[in-house]
Amino acid sequence: MLFLPVATVKECKDKNSWMNTGYEYPEDAYRSFYSSLGECIAAWASVENNLFGICAYSLKSEEHKAVSAMFYETPGFRAKLDMTSAVVRNVKNTKQDLKKWDELYKKMAKKSSMRNRVAHGTIFYAHTEKKENRRFYLSSPSMSSPEDQKLYESDLNSIRDSFVALAKQVFDYYRSLPDVK
Repeated sequence: MLFLPVATVKECKDKNSWMNTGYEYPEDAYRSFYSSLGECIAAWASVENNLFGICAYSLKSEEHKAVSAMFYETPGFRAKLDMTSAVVRNVKNTKQDLKKWDELYKKMAKKSSMRNRVAHGTIFYAHTEKKENRRFYLSSPSMSSPEDQKLYESDLNSIRDSFVALAKQVFDYYRSLPDVK
Protein backbone atom coordinates (compact mmCIF):
# COMPACT_ATOMS: atom_id res chain seq x y z
CA MET A 1 0.00 0.00 0.00
CA LEU A 2 1.71 3.14 -1.20
CA PHE A 3 -0.72 5.85 -0.11
CA LEU A 4 -1.95 7.64 2.97
CA PRO A 5 -5.53 6.78 3.86
CA VAL A 6 -7.64 9.77 4.87
CA ALA A 7 -9.65 8.91 7.96
CA THR A 8 -11.64 10.61 10.68
CA VAL A 9 -10.28 10.87 14.23
CA LYS A 10 -13.09 8.54 15.34
CA GLU A 11 -12.01 5.91 12.78
CA CYS A 12 -8.41 6.15 13.96
CA LYS A 13 -9.41 5.58 17.59
CA ASP A 14 -11.91 2.77 16.91
CA LYS A 15 -10.04 -0.55 17.17
CA ASN A 16 -12.67 -2.20 14.92
CA SER A 17 -12.58 0.43 12.16
CA TRP A 18 -11.07 -0.16 8.74
CA MET A 19 -8.04 1.89 9.87
CA ASN A 20 -7.13 -0.74 12.43
CA THR A 21 -8.34 -3.92 10.75
CA GLY A 22 -7.01 -3.45 7.23
CA TYR A 23 -7.44 -0.91 4.52
CA GLU A 24 -10.07 -1.39 1.88
CA TYR A 25 -9.38 0.17 -1.48
CA PRO A 26 -10.13 -0.72 -5.09
CA GLU A 27 -7.01 -2.39 -6.48
CA ASP A 28 -7.88 -1.56 -10.11
CA ALA A 29 -8.17 2.15 -9.27
CA TYR A 30 -4.90 1.91 -7.31
CA ARG A 31 -3.05 0.37 -10.29
CA SER A 32 -4.60 2.81 -12.74
CA PHE A 33 -3.68 5.84 -10.60
CA TYR A 34 -0.07 4.68 -10.24
CA SER A 35 0.12 3.96 -13.96
CA SER A 36 -0.91 7.54 -14.70
CA LEU A 37 1.59 8.83 -12.16
CA GLY A 38 4.38 6.74 -13.71
CA GLU A 39 3.50 7.98 -17.19
CA CYS A 40 3.76 11.59 -15.95
CA ILE A 41 7.22 10.94 -14.58
CA ALA A 42 8.32 9.12 -17.74
CA ALA A 43 7.01 11.96 -19.92
CA TRP A 44 9.01 14.46 -17.88
CA ALA A 45 12.11 12.28 -18.28
CA SER A 46 11.70 12.77 -22.05
CA VAL A 47 11.77 16.55 -21.54
CA GLU A 48 15.00 16.21 -19.55
CA ASN A 49 16.59 13.79 -22.01
CA ASN A 50 15.81 16.09 -24.94
CA LEU A 51 17.24 19.03 -22.98
CA PHE A 52 20.43 17.00 -22.60
CA GLY A 53 20.58 16.64 -26.38
CA ILE A 54 20.55 20.44 -26.75
CA CYS A 55 23.19 20.84 -24.05
CA ALA A 56 25.47 18.20 -25.56
CA TYR A 57 25.07 19.61 -29.07
CA SER A 58 25.82 23.13 -27.89
CA LEU A 59 28.99 22.08 -26.09
CA LYS A 60 30.32 20.45 -29.27
CA SER A 61 32.40 18.05 -27.21
CA GLU A 62 33.70 14.68 -28.33
CA GLU A 63 33.60 13.65 -24.67
CA HIS A 64 30.00 12.40 -24.60
CA LYS A 65 30.48 10.52 -21.33
CA ALA A 66 31.86 13.63 -19.60
CA VAL A 67 29.05 15.84 -20.95
CA SER A 68 26.50 13.26 -19.85
CA ALA A 69 28.03 13.09 -16.37
CA MET A 70 28.06 16.89 -16.11
CA PHE A 71 24.40 17.15 -17.11
CA TYR A 72 22.91 14.23 -15.23
CA GLU A 73 24.94 14.75 -12.05
CA THR A 74 23.72 18.34 -11.81
CA PRO A 75 21.04 18.27 -9.11
CA GLY A 76 17.64 19.67 -9.99
CA PHE A 77 15.98 20.38 -13.29
CA ARG A 78 16.17 24.18 -12.99
CA ALA A 79 19.94 23.97 -12.56
CA LYS A 80 20.16 21.78 -15.69
CA LEU A 81 17.91 24.18 -17.60
CA ASP A 82 19.92 27.24 -16.53
CA MET A 83 23.21 25.50 -17.32
CA THR A 84 21.96 24.51 -20.77
CA SER A 85 20.68 28.02 -21.39
CA ALA A 86 24.06 29.50 -20.47
CA VAL A 87 25.76 27.10 -22.88
CA VAL A 88 23.26 27.84 -25.69
CA ARG A 89 23.74 31.59 -25.24
CA ASN A 90 27.54 31.45 -25.14
CA VAL A 91 28.45 29.17 -28.01
CA LYS A 92 30.59 30.86 -30.66
CA ASN A 93 29.26 30.94 -34.21
CA THR A 94 25.90 29.57 -33.12
CA LYS A 95 23.08 29.28 -35.58
CA GLN A 96 20.55 28.51 -32.90
CA ASP A 97 17.32 30.48 -32.89
CA LEU A 98 17.69 32.25 -29.54
CA LYS A 99 14.18 33.73 -29.65
CA LYS A 100 12.77 30.23 -30.05
CA TRP A 101 15.11 29.02 -27.29
CA ASP A 102 13.85 31.73 -24.90
CA GLU A 103 10.23 30.69 -25.50
CA LEU A 104 11.08 27.05 -24.91
CA TYR A 105 13.11 27.93 -21.81
CA LYS A 106 10.09 29.73 -20.32
CA LYS A 107 7.79 26.78 -21.05
CA MET A 108 10.17 24.31 -19.43
CA ALA A 109 10.70 26.55 -16.39
CA LYS A 110 6.94 26.92 -15.92
CA LYS A 111 6.19 23.21 -16.34
CA SER A 112 8.98 22.25 -13.94
CA SER A 113 6.90 23.46 -10.98
CA MET A 114 4.14 21.03 -11.98
CA ARG A 115 6.73 18.28 -12.34
CA ASN A 116 7.80 19.01 -8.75
CA ARG A 117 4.21 18.73 -7.52
CA VAL A 118 3.87 15.38 -9.27
CA ALA A 119 7.23 14.03 -8.13
CA HIS A 120 7.09 15.20 -4.52
CA GLY A 121 3.40 15.03 -3.64
CA THR A 122 1.83 12.51 -1.30
CA ILE A 123 -0.75 10.04 -2.54
CA PHE A 124 -3.95 9.85 -0.54
CA TYR A 125 -7.08 7.71 -0.68
CA ALA A 126 -10.21 9.59 0.37
CA HIS A 127 -11.77 6.89 2.51
CA THR A 128 -13.91 9.43 4.38
CA GLU A 129 -15.91 10.17 1.22
CA LYS A 130 -19.03 8.21 0.31
CA LYS A 131 -17.95 4.93 -1.23
CA GLU A 132 -18.90 5.99 -4.78
CA ASN A 133 -16.81 9.19 -4.43
CA ARG A 134 -13.65 7.64 -3.02
CA ARG A 135 -10.62 8.27 -5.19
CA PHE A 136 -6.89 8.40 -5.06
CA TYR A 137 -5.28 11.80 -5.38
CA LEU A 138 -1.91 13.47 -5.12
CA SER A 139 -1.50 16.51 -2.90
CA SER A 140 0.71 18.32 -0.43
CA PRO A 141 1.71 16.17 2.55
CA SER A 142 0.04 18.70 4.88
CA MET A 143 -3.34 17.06 4.14
CA SER A 144 -4.94 20.51 4.37
CA SER A 145 -4.73 21.22 0.66
CA PRO A 146 -7.73 22.92 -0.86
CA GLU A 147 -9.68 20.88 -3.39
CA ASP A 148 -8.12 22.69 -6.36
CA GLN A 149 -4.64 21.60 -5.21
CA LYS A 150 -5.53 17.91 -5.37
CA LEU A 151 -4.43 16.06 -8.50
CA TYR A 152 -6.74 13.20 -9.45
CA GLU A 153 -6.02 10.57 -12.11
CA SER A 154 -7.66 12.64 -14.84
CA ASP A 155 -5.43 15.58 -13.85
CA LEU A 156 -2.35 13.36 -14.05
CA ASN A 157 -3.37 12.25 -17.53
CA SER A 158 -3.70 15.89 -18.65
CA ILE A 159 -0.35 16.73 -17.09
CA ARG A 160 1.24 13.73 -18.82
CA ASP A 161 -0.13 14.95 -22.14
CA SER A 162 1.28 18.43 -21.55
CA PHE A 163 4.69 16.94 -20.68
CA VAL A 164 4.62 14.78 -23.84
CA ALA A 165 3.81 17.89 -25.92
CA LEU A 166 6.65 19.81 -24.26
CA ALA A 167 9.09 16.92 -24.83
CA LYS A 168 8.16 17.02 -28.51
CA GLN A 169 8.79 20.78 -28.66
CA VAL A 170 12.20 20.34 -27.03
CA PHE A 171 13.02 17.50 -29.42
CA ASP A 172 11.87 19.57 -32.41
CA TYR A 173 14.16 22.39 -31.30
CA TYR A 174 17.04 19.91 -31.03
CA ARG A 175 16.26 18.53 -34.49
CA SER A 176 16.26 22.07 -35.93
CA LEU A 177 19.89 22.60 -34.93
CA PRO A 178 22.42 22.62 -37.78
CA ASP A 179 23.94 19.21 -38.58
CA VAL A 180 21.54 17.26 -36.31
CA LYS A 181 20.22 14.23 -38.13
